[in-house]
Amino acid sequence: LLDYTNPDFGTCLLSLPTTLEPVELKIYPNPANDNFTIDMDLSKSSVLRIMQLDGKLVYTEKLKSGSQKINLPNLSAGMYVVEILNADQLYVGKLQIR
Repeated sequence: LLDYTNPDFGTCLLSLPTTLEPVELKIYPNPANDNFTIDMDLSKSSVLRIMQLDGKLVYTEKLKSGSQKINLPNLSAGMYVVEILNADQLYVGKLQIR
């Protein structure tokens, strides 16, 4: 937070957006074939994103609270990054698809 004073407009407070520190995400089974489970307490709606290692987004889904079973789309075998983002936290994990 920064207190900024401009003679023409008076005083205002400026803030920078906060960055969320990633928390490790637990995914099983890993490696996965057709689906995987995220077992965590999501108290708010969240967004799941699956990305290739080069950062290309290949899948996204809105999640509800509680444990979630995710049916995988037709993704090629390999390693992927899984992120879950809600208003409070960023969860990050790796997923290997056979």
